[in-house]
Amino acid sequence: MSRKSQESTEARSPQLYDVQETFLKAGSYLRNWGRLTQRTYRQAMQSLRADAPFLQDGIPTKSSLDGWVIALKQRGVSAGGINMYARAINSYLTWLHEEGKTPTRLRIKLLPHPLKPLTTFTDAEVKRLLHGTPRGMNQKRSKTLLTLLFDTGLRIGEAVGLEQQNGDFDNLMLRILGKGNRERIVPISPECRKALWRFCSDSKRQYVFGTRSGLKMSTRNAYRDLKDYAAHCGVSGKHVHPHAFRHYFAVTYLRNNGDLYRLSRILGHSNITTTSIYLRSTGIDQLREAHAQCSPLRRLA
Repeated sequence: MSRKSQESTEARSPQLYDVQETFLKAGSYLRNWGRLTQRTYRQAMQSLRADAPFLQDGIPTKSSLDGWVIALKQRGVSAGGINMYARAINSYLTWLHEEGKTPTRLRIKLLPHPLKPLTTFTDAEVKRLLHGTPRGMNQKRSKTLLTLLFDTGLRIGEAVGLEQQNGDFDNLMLRILGKGNRERIVPISPECRKALWRFCSDSKRQYVFGTRSGLKMSTRNAYRDLKDYAAHCGVSGKHVHPHAFRHYFAVTYLRNNGDLYRLSRILGHSNITTTSIYLRSTGIDQLREAHAQCSPLRRLA
């Protein structure tokens, strides 16, 4: 939404704008929303305000919410995009009811959206990336970073924010500050420890992947450098994305008989339902193998 149109909708419905701002501040201050979460919620709020004429006294009604979804569909927003905004608005609707601003708890029904298997790296591509020879400091840093991402499934923001003092190499553990400022312990492999130790053992930087001036590296620059190193190794495509490293770790973990609950803890998910999306990338061969191991007839017949 342009700044001009945003100001126009705020002027048409100042009450709605004030209520939404209170909700966003509550999420930021009380629930410790991260920067990306705040941005998603704010975009959803702005989208709802764009259809302010559908609203009554600044408070959503069922008909106004239906009109908002219809307006999004008419603008060509995908079902997945609408559902992403709808989840944010549903959280807002719950807050409105809990604050006594609506007599009933309204909810937007999510649109049918068939889920596709997640696209991630192949084993052959991962081998090329891990065994590639970096050129220069940036590629050396990128290779070490992707080694960590493949080994732990960290979010890119968590990885670039990793401080040297939070690495326990003796016990193969990292202390990670995740979404909502929630801290968790993440295990690493001896191979990952070796890569991290080689990269930062002679460095006095605060951040493991800090810039030359000692500042924390931005996720944007990390993404740029990861793509550059991947291209150097002959790996390219839309799947070369920081979150694809997380996908690869999660899917590999499940394919090797790791359980969903422990994976959820490693990834820092507050709800195991979020973790279950990685089951979509478990192929028929893995399902067949799991069935062969778990079938009661295989064991008892």
